[in-house]
Amino acid sequence: MSLKPLILIISKEQPELLESEFARYARDYEVVVVPSLADGLRQSQRTLAHRGELAMVASQVQLDDTPGLVALDCIHALYPTVKRVLLLGWGEFRTTRTMVREALAAGRLDTPLVIPRGVRDEEFHTAVTELLSDWGWTASGPVIAAVEIVAPAGVAAVGRLRDYLDRQGIPARVSIPQSEVGQQLVEQLRQSGYDGEIDYPLVSSNFSGLLQNPSLELRCTWRSSPAP
Repeated sequence: MSLKPLILIISKEQPELLESEFARYARDYEVVVVPSLADGLRQSQRTLAHRGELAMVASQVQLDDTPGLVALDCIHALYPTVKRVLLLGWGEFRTTRTMVREALAAGRLDTPLVIPRGVRDEEFHTAVTELLSDWGWTASGPVIAAVEIVAPAGVAAVGRLRDYLDRQGIPARVSIPQSEVGQQLVEQLRQSGYDGEIDYPLVSSNFSGLLQNPSLELRCTWRSSPAP
């Protein structure tokens, strides 16, 4: 079993084209193309059994055994941090516009991407690269962390916070709210009596306790403040 994170592509119509397009990521990721959700689930379960990571799942709009969005939902249930891409053929954007907008609003999809053709190739790969980079900092981190950070993907403050902690040599781990760590910190915040809207990122450490979206001034006290 490969130790590389997996990029799973579910497509029956254009498997050779998609495998060729994603081949540029093969140095850092295992790229697997399967024709159906059933095959995608088997591949994901094998990866999970070997404690592997799934970075991205990309599905065409309609599969033989299920709609593409349902396929993304099923894989996401196994891997909550996976990046979800709906692959659109040329001409499908107009007919799927409402569905895509609703899926984005409901958090069922990270982005729709038109399968590349000609000059749009680099636009496609810029989006893929950004998603994989985003997955890297939300899903990966040290086993033992001095600072736990919880936030949904795309919260700009997380990047600035990680940059500061990295420069200070403070090991930190980033998790999404749906993860085990995320749920624990959200529950801890609720048990403290706070019932308002959470201002992400949540940050927890032995130095500062549990904070919501802490300011830079508070961050700078972490090294000098004694543990409670």
